[in-house]
Formats: sequence, structure tokens, C-alpha cells
Amino acid sequence: MRIKGAFLFCFLLFSSLLGLAQLNGSYTIKPSLSNFSGDPNGISGKNYTSLNNAVSALKNYGISGQVTFNIDSGSYNEQISIPSITGASATSRIVFQSANGDSSSVHIKFNNSNSNTNYVIQLNGGDYLTFRQLTVSASGKVFGRVIELTNNANYNIINNCKINAENGNSSYSAGIYAYSSSIDCYNTIKNNMIIGGYYGLTFYGYHETGNNVIGNTIKDFYYVGINLRYQDSFLLENN
Repeated sequence: MRIKGAFLFCFLLFSSLLGLAQLNGSYTIKPSLSNFSGDPNGISGKNYTSLNNAVSALKNYGISGQVTFNIDSGSYNEQISIPSITGASATSRIVFQSANGDSSSVHIKFNNSNSNTNYVIQLNGGDYLTFRQLTVSASGKVFGRVIELTNNANYNIINNCKINAENGNSSYSAGIYAYSSSIDCYNTIKNNMIIGGYYGLTFYGYHETGNNVIGNTIKDFYYVGINLRYQDSFLLENN
């Protein structure tokens, strides 16, 4: 009986500590931070020196409410992949945004040379994510996809961003790319500037539902600006 009681106490204590560790509220991403704490319960608890550090915290701890990462002005040479995050929902979204609201002030870029990791930002089953007021660029000469949605990435928003697929001569290059055997649904691509790429934007799934492409400027693509196949209830408006 005492053993069972001790086990229950330890379980409740662990669950309580796990709840405390979950991210909630606003955080800062700033490379020059001297008080960086990768542990949300650390001394500062609100600061990360890279996008990858922030994504690691999301994967390790999950979230218990809306989480916003305010990214300080500067250039970030990073490649990030975001899976499904514990706690993310329609009322508890995860937002990555420029701290000052200016998309030109934050530049996330990566030069990729690997077909298996052909992205700068990948939503790899990640749901309820918002990216806004950012510049994201892929500079790979062959593998130049900027943002990839895959593995059933749903309810995501890309808004007011500048997306550069710098090399458009390769069919492995695209501004926004959702083309796989997964079903990525209810995603919104809105009010972005999408430049270059073999495709500007492509949604090529297997009866995906509810995706929206609204109010974007898509230019300087090599083959086609918007490539859509096997889409149900797709809203294409004012591009």
C-alpha cells in the first residue's frame, strides 16, 4: 500500500513538473542574448538564441497555451523542421513573427544541397503554426524549396511573408511546396510575396481539403505560379 502511495505521489509530482515546463506566452529569439536559457523554467525562461533552440523546446516540452516567438532583427542561417507539438490547437497556436512587424528585418535563409532535406522551413506534421512578417529564402542551386508542408500538416498560416526561391531553373525549387502522399488540409497562404522557384506555390496532394491561397503576389517563377491538383474545397482568391 505504501509502495502504491509513493508511486502515485511520484507520478503526480512528475506530471506537475511536466506541466510547469510547457511553454506558454511570449518568447524572444535573439542571437546576441547573454542570458539564454534553453529550459523554459530556467533563470530567464523567455529567451532563445536561435530558431532551432526554440523548436527544440517546443518538441521537448510542448505548450499549454498560445505561444509567440518574437524574432529579433537580423539574418538567421538556419534550417528547421517542426513536427506535431503537444498542446497545439485552434486556441493554442504557435506563432513565429518578426519582433518589429517588418518582414524585411528578419531573414531566415539556408543553402541546401540534399534532396532528403529540401527545405528552409518544414512543417513535418506540425499543426496550428503561424509564420508572419518574415523573409525566408532558399539559395540552393538545385534543391531550393523554401517552405514545405508534409506528413499531414494542418491548420497552418503563412501570412505577410516574403518567400524567395532564388533558383527557379530546377524542378526541386519552389516557394511553398506541399506535394507528397500525405494529406495537408486547412492551411492558409495569405498576403505573401512569393518570388522565383520552378513553381511559385504547389499543393499536389491526395484529395486535400480546405486549403486557402488568398491575396498573394507570385512572380518570376520558371514554370508555373500556382500548381493545384487533387484539392477539395480550395479557396483561390485575389492572387
